[in-house]
Amino acid sequence: MNYFIIDGDTHMNEPHDVWQSRVPSKLRDRAPKIERGEHGEVWSYEGGERTRSVNLLCNIVGLSPTKWGLFCDSYSDLPKGAFYPEARLADMDIDMVTAHVLYPTYVMAGAQEYTSKDRKLQIACVQAYNNWMSEFCSVNPGRLLGLAMVPVTSVDDAIAEAQRVRKLKGIRGILLTCWPNGSALPDYNLDKRFWQVIEDLAIGCTIHVGFFGGGEAGTAQTSKKEDSTSQITLPRLNVSRQAVNTIPIFSQLILGGILERHPNLRIGVAEVGVGWIPFFMEQTDDNYQRHRFWTQSHLKMLPSEYLKRQLFATFQIDTYGVKNREFMLNNIMWSSDYPHSGADWPNSRANINNHLRGVPEDEQRKILSDNAMRLYNIRADDLATTGPVVSTDAIAR
Repeated sequence: MNYFIIDGDTHMNEPHDVWQSRVPSKLRDRAPKIERGEHGEVWSYEGGERTRSVNLLCNIVGLSPTKWGLFCDSYSDLPKGAFYPEARLADMDIDMVTAHVLYPTYVMAGAQEYTSKDRKLQIACVQAYNNWMSEFCSVNPGRLLGLAMVPVTSVDDAIAEAQRVRKLKGIRGILLTCWPNGSALPDYNLDKRFWQVIEDLAIGCTIHVGFFGGGEAGTAQTSKKEDSTSQITLPRLNVSRQAVNTIPIFSQLILGGILERHPNLRIGVAEVGVGWIPFFMEQTDDNYQRHRFWTQSHLKMLPSEYLKRQLFATFQIDTYGVKNREFMLNNIMWSSDYPHSGADWPNSRANINNHLRGVPEDEQRKILSDNAMRLYNIRADDLATTGPVVSTDAIAR
């Protein structure tokens, strides 16, 4: 039996001209662009009102951890596989991985990163990014699996863009950075129209860490006048890698009845590990059964059953999660975080071997391939016929 290895969480560096070459000319002075900052090149947003430093921590592949840092001088210093599809495919071959699910880096926090003030500018920037992602993945859509984003200006705008990107080549899923209504809290009446459209489109959605978060790149958010790392601490970085931002979202999806009302909805979360999921399922089942009557919460199944049916999560280093995989075997996906600081490139296969040693072959296949295919509604025929295909003899037992 052979199968593909799908990396469920990798990133791109958005090219310096992705918005300047694609948004209407009358909006370009406020669209994202590269400028010089105190510590090197920075991304400038909303006409320079905000900047985000170009981040070395998001581009560490092949670099010793003793050389890591937050800032780098220029985009030209960064690995080509973070920008160019041909270079990315070459790095995937070196890493012996078949396909990459592609997240952004400097707009990881979503459409609100472009602007919170101007609807036309935000929609134009969203569409420019999605068009570029489609072009990038079109080089090899069987191996480059793109995620599109949607505007957060209204549910109607989010629906319109979801319908548009579903037709774009190479787009396999939608990155959610807030609830469909555009806020940090669900509005069940407003949001349900978006969820229904997503069901009808049969496209998976995914969340990176949590809502309104930017990962490593988010730690370099600065004002125009000052680049500072005074708030960048290891405790802060550590918190962002835990599931503290995911648990509230999963709780709303399950206990708020969203998954019950939309049984074909599939939502994943990246870069928060999976070892917490059995604990979450146990505690959520217990809380539901204790408090369902006075809160007038009436689900047809236990909360854990909705999670098993419709929710997914990626892991990089998670020995505890793999040991407890029996509780979530159909929901967990391996990932590398390439080219960010979680990546073990070019030795991802060593990471896989260490984690899946002793795991039966059919379970390996779910973790490395089948679960990602279920989340993103991918058929085997959709994936590459070139690139690494794993023989079960290649994974340590």
